[in-house]
Amino acid sequence: MIKPPATKWPVLAIVLAATFHAVPLKAESEDDAYQPAPQFDSVDFDRKELPDDPYEPNRLNITGSAQGQRQSFSRGPYVSVQVNVDSFGHNILGDAANEPSIAVNPLNRNQIVIGWRQFDSVASNFRQAGWGYSHNHGITWTFPGTIEAGLFRSDPVLNVSPEGVFYYYSLRVDGAYLCDMFRSFDGGVTWGPRIAAFGGDKAWFTVDHSNSPGRGNIYASWNPSASCCESNIFTRSVDGGLTYMNPIPVIQSPRHGQVATGPDGAVYIGDRAFGNVAILKSADAFNAPSIPTFQSNIAFIGGNSSGGGVNPGGLLGQMNVAVDHSNGPTHGNVYILSSLDPPGDDPVDVMFARSTDGGVNWDPPVRVNDDPISSTASQWFGTMSVAPNGRIDVIFNDTRASGTNSLSELYYTNSIDGGDTWAPNVPVSPQFNHSLGYPNQNKLGDYYDMVSDEDGADIAYAATFNLEQDVYYLRIGAIDCNNNGVDDGDDISMGTSLDCNSNTFPDECEGDCNQTGIPDDCDILNMTSDDCNQNDRPDECELVDNEWDANQIPDDCQLVELSATLTSPTDVETCPNGDANFSVASPLSGLTYQWKRNGTPLIEGVDGTGTQTANLFVSNADASDVGFYSCVVTAVCISTESDYAQLTLSDPVSITQQPVPLSQTCTGNTFVLSVETVGDDVSYEWRRDGAPLVEQSGAFENVDTPMLRIVDVSAADIGDYHCVVADECGGLEESDVATFHINEVEFTAQPLPTCAVDGDSIALTATPHAGGLSIFRQWHKDGTPLVDGGNVSGAFTDTLTIEDISSFDEGEYALRALALGASCVAFSDSVLVVLDACTCATPGDMDEDGDLDLADLHQFAQCFGNNVAEFNECACANVDDLDDIVNLNDWTLYAPVLTGP
Repeated sequence: MIKPPATKWPVLAIVLAATFHAVPLKAESEDDAYQPAPQFDSVDFDRKELPDDPYEPNRLNITGSAQGQRQSFSRGPYVSVQVNVDSFGHNILGDAANEPSIAVNPLNRNQIVIGWRQFDSVASNFRQAGWGYSHNHGITWTFPGTIEAGLFRSDPVLNVSPEGVFYYYSLRVDGAYLCDMFRSFDGGVTWGPRIAAFGGDKAWFTVDHSNSPGRGNIYASWNPSASCCESNIFTRSVDGGLTYMNPIPVIQSPRHGQVATGPDGAVYIGDRAFGNVAILKSADAFNAPSIPTFQSNIAFIGGNSSGGGVNPGGLLGQMNVAVDHSNGPTHGNVYILSSLDPPGDDPVDVMFARSTDGGVNWDPPVRVNDDPISSTASQWFGTMSVAPNGRIDVIFNDTRASGTNSLSELYYTNSIDGGDTWAPNVPVSPQFNHSLGYPNQNKLGDYYDMVSDEDGADIAYAATFNLEQDVYYLRIGAIDCNNNGVDDGDDISMGTSLDCNSNTFPDECEGDCNQTGIPDDCDILNMTSDDCNQNDRPDECELVDNEWDANQIPDDCQLVELSATLTSPTDVETCPNGDANFSVASPLSGLTYQWKRNGTPLIEGVDGTGTQTANLFVSNADASDVGFYSCVVTAVCISTESDYAQLTLSDPVSITQQPVPLSQTCTGNTFVLSVETVGDDVSYEWRRDGAPLVEQSGAFENVDTPMLRIVDVSAADIGDYHCVVADECGGLEESDVATFHINEVEFTAQPLPTCAVDGDSIALTATPHAGGLSIFRQWHKDGTPLVDGGNVSGAFTDTLTIEDISSFDEGEYALRALALGASCVAFSDSVLVVLDACTCATPGDMDEDGDLDLADLHQFAQCFGNNVAEFNECACANVDDLDDIVNLNDWTLYAPVLTGP
């Protein structure tokens, strides 16, 4: 089993704190500007999340298990347990697993789930969504396989709700970048069907565990360069992950940063680039009815974001963001941490910065790794989590001991004073060669993950102890409930402590209210004691202080029955001066009632009628009646209070944003008119020229919503449009009238055909017109946009000039015209430019069949009077080759040589 350090966590923290070491770096000046993320992030790394290799089955693990391979590895008291193991707990040969993410059930910390990128064979970079679960706090692990086997997935991120629901957020790339959310209600044993959740590459999400109105909300952000929704990169779920807000853009377009929430429900996103970090904060994201807004503040963190190096094909870690939820002096602190390239020769350091005012201002950065500043070691995959008591835990890979770029150890440190000082760095894993076992992809993933609690930290990381990439679980922090200086697990394994309920806690640490020498829950499990109220306390222990009516039944049990049978009132929304009814019910007899509003008992006839009955009636409700209603129900000497029900007054409808009038569009486009309103239960009716519109797919769509779509616009659709909005209480408003104009791009002059020989200069001219709108022009050759340069000029004007023409310039040319504002696009006629098209092999042989006959004469007559520069097909009619006009001079030479029919 896992053997954490033999001392309790507080002792460990004090010992490590004895020689704290921190090296602050000088911050940049306030004038230093924030820079956008480096381009190599999006080009070299982000776009690699593509299914470019086919699926490859495991060809090495023929027997189904690798007998004799260890599944745990120790470094002193720290034991790393392999997670991706077979049913025997052995390593699986020939596969790879990396980029782990971990979640721990806050209601039952024995339940831990880790997800990772699963490569069934190192011969292919085709990866799937792997996962493993443990229900004994990481002692043993079950690896069931992959979510949606055979489907390409990447970038796993896991989290858990305050109620213990596990979430698995996974990137899917099958024609587009999308993320799906999976939910597990049984501790990660099984997962429900995929739930579409928008997303993109390097997506990260968090669940709000604060006591704010946003508790339980899910917030996600991802990289805009590989996104489902272009620059719209933030979404939210307020219903436990079932549905998601349409993504919205976020200032700075963050990438590679984590998402975190504060104790007040504020949302933070990190965006790293060029030595600065933009911390994006939304103070209103928890407000479900509204669209979140963000503000950006800049923190200098002491180095540039980087990738490659010790992890050639990947990142050196995510930009970590965390917020302190403790009740101590560090409450609300915002922290950022990342592995960065600092100034000088040191390639990678773990850098940390802190804000004590909600992310507005930032203290100078601190170097967390304590090797010499002159060192050339790399500290990469820096990962941070904050415990409920405010302790900051940090892990990272470190090459300091090996002196090479391929051998790393996992290191750990912590801070118990908000990042002012840091404990000495401690290696917590054996050394491993991280360049081994690449799954046809030169990296160990892009990140590690960690979750902290009061006593320690649960860690998920990847290493190559089996000479291939595997995922490991590591627990840091000891538990010693009986204060004997020995870890609880060792107490039990050595027989110095018993564990009757097999929950890894010594029996002497558990409650024994009836003094039987057996833990209370074991008494209950053995059925030597009853537990009628299921509070894990034998009933006989409650008859002293929980038995007022002398019936030898704990009052709590009677209370449980009353609470279980009591139905609670439901929320009521009524119109101003409307009526509201609240009621409770229970089959038990002899009950008395007292209704409350906002915790204050109601007075009969003043605050309503029936205030001391099961049914409360509130008439002519106004603002003074708004609030939370509950009923205290009493049976003899026990009482219970119903759930709260809220009384609200419907907000009257009001239009806050009118449809945009006199807009411009193009024939065939989709035109949108919209209104924004406030109010409850608002209905919408769009009208044209006063008549209600009827829903018609492909013509008028969403006619009863705030946003009307007019599809495939034509002149017949022009008219006066407005929206009538109403609420259920009879309120009515009509929007302003809006109309639109239809614009087209037309060409009053088209480019003319021309011909040339090597070295000539030609000019092509087309004249577009768009009814007074500004036009953006650009010539195209063979469908490709042209720009000025070389022998081409005028690419953005009516006339394109090609100097010193050569065979490279042959092709079809056309002018593209875009009407600005209306976005109407049209192309001119295309003309073919071909060298030497003004002459032919045999003058007069119009059909080029080798003789000159009446067939040639017919074509010659059609070309008579034409300029061969404009009509290349008449080149053979220019017999005299003295000018470009087919005229009598050509006929004089042509007539005598006609040879027959």
